[in-house]
Amino acid sequence: QTGSEQFTEKDRQLIADQQLDVEQQSSDQMPKSWPAKIGWYANQIRPKLSASSSSTDSAAPDSPVEPPPSLQLKDFRWPWALKAFGESIARFQPDSVLIEYVKLSYLIDGLTDQQRNSIHCVIDTHDALHIRCEKFKQRGFRHWIEISREEEARELDKFDIVVAIQPEEAKLFKQMAPHAQTIVCGYAPQTLASLPQSDLDSDEPCPADTQNGIFSIGYLGSTNSSNAQAIENFLENVWQPLQQKFSEESSEGDLPATQLVIGGSICQFVAQKKLDCPNVDTNIRLLGHVENITDFYNAVDVIINPVEFGTGLKIKSVEGLAFGKPLLSTPEGVVGLEQIFQPANQPTQHPSTEAIIVCQSADQFLSELEQLVRNPAQLNALKRTAGMLAKSSFSSQHTYSPLKRLLLQSK
Repeated sequence: QTGSEQFTEKDRQLIADQQLDVEQQSSDQMPKSWPAKIGWYANQIRPKLSASSSSTDSAAPDSPVEPPPSLQLKDFRWPWALKAFGESIARFQPDSVLIEYVKLSYLIDGLTDQQRNSIHCVIDTHDALHIRCEKFKQRGFRHWIEISREEEARELDKFDIVVAIQPEEAKLFKQMAPHAQTIVCGYAPQTLASLPQSDLDSDEPCPADTQNGIFSIGYLGSTNSSNAQAIENFLENVWQPLQQKFSEESSEGDLPATQLVIGGSICQFVAQKKLDCPNVDTNIRLLGHVENITDFYNAVDVIINPVEFGTGLKIKSVEGLAFGKPLLSTPEGVVGLEQIFQPANQPTQHPSTEAIIVCQSADQFLSELEQLVRNPAQLNALKRTAGMLAKSSFSSQHTYSPLKRLLLQSK
């Protein structure tokens, strides 16, 4: 085994607990094209720069840097990796091979025809990348990889099983790779809501409770163009008006304090916005990198996902619900989850019976948040429903059972 330093302590503990036979191979070799090299160097030095800087709350971020040119599939194709992969397969002789999408899909080319005929070759997707790329272009943003539908279809068609992260993409992938079996496996967080079963089963109203008397709204995200646009619009069109409205009523003294808790690398972007527009600074707490997401979700009352464009399944939406937190989201933020729940504001649903509120506009976002702040009993009813949803829909057994059934079948 080489490159073991890439495993976290949690990874190593999981490998030991599950008695797994894990071989890891890695290389510090960079892509060959000059545009790719620029991006590669940026990715290598970014963690070192972050580690040497002070916390996001107190330090101003570096000036925005133009993102590197989009990569192409050929930038990830390393001959040494093909050879090493083929040798590993020959030694290990697995029944199935599960490959991460899409940067590593070329590794399947390292198998012999005999190996291909005896092994389940599975590609684990996370987005319809050619659509995601096009959506970013339409908004004037650069996507991390430039890929066409035809290129993506060729990669998918190499595999026996295509794992989609949500139903609509499964239908699309089936059209693109008609010879492959296509299944849906969503996302199963490692930690689910820890509400006592007695609370989940009880019909009694939950006691009103917020985080230390503060109504905390959580947002956890990376720095990408979709997240940046989403949180920028939320700050301007929802958070500032909400804070203004509550500040005008502060003399009444019957409302809990509110705060917006933001975690992840998106904090760098928000910190810059706070410098450029000091009026967005009101009651915002920036955490920067979040080491333990359980602590993050346990410290907030609701989760927001104001995303306006993207593909795949919005992991921040799933995680929030899985941790037993009500979710306020745009329609885009709940794409792929339609079969799991009904939104709270469906005409046939009572507002306090479901764990998610889909907001069609910034005005509705503001109104729904205001209602939850003013109505802690409704907030806690939504928390309990989210906890029930977590246990029924986001367990690993529920999420990955379609894949498990296929892998246990003989090829």
